Amino acid sequence: PTPLTAPSGTVELSPVWLDQSNSLSLRDPMLLPDRTGDIRLDCSDDADCALTSDSAVFVQLFNGKKATRDTCRHLLGGATGPAYRTWSLAAAGEGAHLCVRDAAGRVGALALQVKQTTFREAAFLQLGLTVWPKTP
Repeated sequence: PTPLTAPSGTVELSPVWLDQSNSLSLRDPMLLPDRTGDIRLDCSDDADCALTSDSAVFVQLFNGKKATRDTCRHLLGGATGPAYRTWSLAAAGEGAHLCVRDAAGRVGALALQVKQTTFREAAFLQLGLTVWPKTP
C-alpha cells in the first residue's frame, strides 16, 4: 500500500502485513522487506509472539481506547528502557491499539486488524499504521 499523507502531516498506511521476514519503520520507507526496521514480529519465545525493537518503545492502550497523538505522547513519556522494547501480543487482540516511539522521537500508532500467532511458522499481523508529525 501507498502511505497517505494528510494536510496535517499525519501519515497513514493500511493494511500493513507484518510477519517474521519483514519489518516496519516510522520513517519512509515504512514497510521494509527485511528485518532492518524499527518494529519486528518475533515468535521465537515458546509462550507468545511479540513486537520487538532495538530502539523503539511500545505501550498498549486498554479498554478499547483508540490511539491519538496526544494520548500516545503522554503514555510514551514514561516508556524508557529495554522493558518497553518488547511487547507481548498475548493481551493484544484484534482492534487493539499500541503507541510506538522510535529513537528519533517520531510517534505513531499501530491498530491491530488481524492477528494470527497460533501457528508460529506462519505468524502474521495485519495492521494500520499512523505516524504523526514531530513537534518541538
